[in-house]
Amino acid sequence: MRPLCNTIVKNKLLFILLLPAAIALQYSCNNSSARTETQQSAPPLPVVTVTTAPATTYQEFPASLEGKVNVEIRPQVEGFLEKIYVDEGAYVTAGQLLFKIDPRVYNEQLNNAKSNLLAAQANMERAKVEVDRLTPLVENNVISDVQLKTAKASYESAKATVEQSRALVGNAQINVGYAYIKAPVNGYIGRIPFKIGSLVGKQGENDPLTILSQVNEMYAYFSMSEPDFIACNTGKIRLPQMFSSVLIVPQEATFEIQDKVFVYTVADSNKIVTKPITISGRTANYYYVSNGIKAGEKIVLSSQSTLMMGGLRDGMPIVPQMVSTDSLLKAKPL
Repeated sequence: MRPLCNTIVKNKLLFILLLPAAIALQYSCNNSSARTETQQSAPPLPVVTVTTAPATTYQEFPASLEGKVNVEIRPQVEGFLEKIYVDEGAYVTAGQLLFKIDPRVYNEQLNNAKSNLLAAQANMERAKVEVDRLTPLVENNVISDVQLKTAKASYESAKATVEQSRALVGNAQINVGYAYIKAPVNGYIGRIPFKIGSLVGKQGENDPLTILSQVNEMYAYFSMSEPDFIACNTGKIRLPQMFSSVLIVPQEATFEIQDKVFVYTVADSNKIVTKPITISGRTANYYYVSNGIKAGEKIVLSSQSTLMMGGLRDGMPIVPQMVSTDSLLKAKPL
């Protein structure tokens, strides 16, 4: 019986010695398998280190834009619009013909004024002849000087009538000229609300024929209150804001949720953590960040669609594929 007991004792001792080794081997196999499975599930993603750089941002405000000179082109005589020689938006030079109002009425007025002038000149000549005829008779005491004085008065009256008729001719010529409307300055034609055949120049008319604008120099009128200008046909004023050093983040590394901008930062053990960032400015390819992350932190560099479709979530491990900031800025400059 003693040899059998010794065998049993030896076998138990061997089992006790081998059990810890088996447990350790099993744990090692399980742990190795878990690590392998974790490595296989971690996606490789491009990662960039957040850095600072000097930058300039702009604040934008709506503004109404006007040329240095805005001239309202208005008719100075009444009539039917006969011709329009320019198109809206066309560039014209000073003296260029823009519109023509039917000039027939004013031509007839000019002809009538010229006829009256000729008649007045004839009367003046007749009066002068009478003065010349009576002068020697008075000098020789053939007639009294009363007749000569009367003749001279008639001559002066006829002379005044000539001057009055000449002024009427000049006025009629001006009206004929007003029928041909020309550009007073160089510039661009604005909206033309009237069409050929429209009666223009009538009393109480508010709309000009067009507005001629010089735009070689521009004025911008703007307010800091944006809602006041949203409904107008407006421009934008850009005011530069200089930064000596500002955090830059590629826009492709960000995504938005409910009007907030986020990035995926790479934390310990290459696990990603979502962080909101505060945007202080932007360029075509980058955001300027004032809060949320610090220089030196690593963020996932990928498009928003890739981030969302990849199902990334906090605590998920990744395999970082580092991208240098210099190469990124070279490919997509600030």
